[in-house]
Amino acid sequence: MNKPRTRQAINLSGATEFTDEGSGTVRAYFSLLDVQGRGASHEEAFRALIEQLESILSSDENAREEFGKWAENNIVEQELSPAEIAEEEEMEALAAQAGNDFRALTTETFDGAIASDHPLLVDFWAPWCKPCLMLAPVLAELHAEMSSRFDVAKLNVDENAALSERYGVQGIPCMILFRNGAEVDRIVGFAPKDQFRAALDEMLDKA
Repeated sequence: MNKPRTRQAINLSGATEFTDEGSGTVRAYFSLLDVQGRGASHEEAFRALIEQLESILSSDENAREEFGKWAENNIVEQELSPAEIAEEEEMEALAAQAGNDFRALTTETFDGAIASDHPLLVDFWAPWCKPCLMLAPVLAELHAEMSSRFDVAKLNVDENAALSERYGVQGIPCMILFRNGAEVDRIVGFAPKDQFRAALDEMLDKA
């Protein structure tokens, strides 16, 4: 019998509290968010909770440490449904393809690559990032149509965190255009092909 496919998740069903000196208290408790008049579904409540947590955890080291300890003790295994398994497998296939479309940069090769006189668009991405995977075929199509104007390279942010920090990359996908070692401009987030091309054209005109 095959073992069920599972994922790890954090159990947020209890009234757990995280307290920090700067921002007060955040309660990881769906019911609390609901009774505050937000009319939130569980999904909306979870999103609101994450926004609050991100605000605190991004700026407070003690809060990050406390959250990490709590999360370790509240990890549960969730069995995936057939639909979730299919979606996960599709994302894995897309991630594999996305990683092969263009050359991958590393900390060792990055500076040499961006030093080129020919504009280089660096795609800061990660295999778990669904918008990154959605953007990959769009980027491949645009490069095929506009290859004389720019080159493309990929940078996995999980494997090259120092470079993400160096360029202040806080959200992905993030496409930064470089020429002669300097940043020209950047595009953050997914966009349909026509919108992405317009933004790309505008960036290339500055290069």
